[in-house]
Amino acid sequence: MSSSDDAKSDTVRIIDIFSYGGKHYDRTLRLRLHEMASIPNLLHVLLEMGTPLSRNLQFAAVVEQGHFDLRDLAWAPFRQRIQHVKLNGSQLFASLVPCTGTGRACEPTHPNAHLAQHIMRTVGFSTALSMVWPPAASNDWVLLSDIDEIPRAHLFVNSLLADSSVRFQLENGRVFALAGPCFYYSVECMASPLSWESQWSLGPRLATAATLRNSSWNAIRSGKGIVATVIRDASWHFGYLMTHSEILTKLCFNTDPAVRKLCRAPDALSVIKQSVAECRDLFGLEYNLLPDLLMSGVLCHNVRDLFLEWHTGKNTLSWQEEQLPLPDVDLRRAFTWMLKRAKSRCQLRLHDWI
Repeated sequence: MSSSDDAKSDTVRIIDIFSYGGKHYDRTLRLRLHEMASIPNLLHVLLEMGTPLSRNLQFAAVVEQGHFDLRDLAWAPFRQRIQHVKLNGSQLFASLVPCTGTGRACEPTHPNAHLAQHIMRTVGFSTALSMVWPPAASNDWVLLSDIDEIPRAHLFVNSLLADSSVRFQLENGRVFALAGPCFYYSVECMASPLSWESQWSLGPRLATAATLRNSSWNAIRSGKGIVATVIRDASWHFGYLMTHSEILTKLCFNTDPAVRKLCRAPDALSVIKQSVAECRDLFGLEYNLLPDLLMSGVLCHNVRDLFLEWHTGKNTLSWQEEQLPLPDVDLRRAFTWMLKRAKSRCQLRLHDWI
């Protein structure tokens, strides 16, 4: 087979590309590998960025994130189906996001760090695809996801691979979003059937190698410019299949500085234990996270000034497209009410971020 980007293969491979965030994800990785073991012609491409942008330097000084080691006996049954791609995250960050006027790379705490992470993922996933050996054919199928967004094997074996129309659609640029329920700390702790997380549609994306080469990870993942066809009950999302201390590690390495503040709280571990016991997603997206922070009192321990950035206006995506539980205006009213209560209890100073 030619290594040309235009080359096609008679036997389509499924190339599963995901990023590895550290040893606290190993339990989730084992689940992913076992679940997908029955999918034929499957190659796992484990992408590791090295030093992540999200690193909390104070926390990293005492906790080692850990790197993936294919020689570990735990991965022995899967070695022939895993390719480990290592990139230098710090160098990539420095080359992509120089600090204006300094000629130096921005620190991970710089406001551009969030943007850089998206850029790095886009570059990283495309780079990982280019490093696959043997080279990916243009019609090979590519799965793009986070490590904890796990496609369901039976869907591939019994539905997608068996349906010639799926192959036709993929080869003509179609992208499929594999939705499915979110589980928090165990398989018994599932998102409410009435919540938007009961069918997490931001998870695995299925496209061809040609589609990824002609667009980007971010375009495919976000759906901006590429509208994905959603398939329900096609994946699982296991966000925190970890011990209490591993959850704390994940929290402290989060890219969001507001989330990272939790790991510095004296009662952080007890808050985590309580959330696990109550099957409560303490570390959800902003409209789930902020109410929990306010009610738990964690903000009172660490925060005096709270800057709020309201995303409203004609250029904002609709709340249905973003799968938020309420329209913008109602979310703002709800948060304003909660913040006013927290302000008096915690002596918070509230500021609008312009």
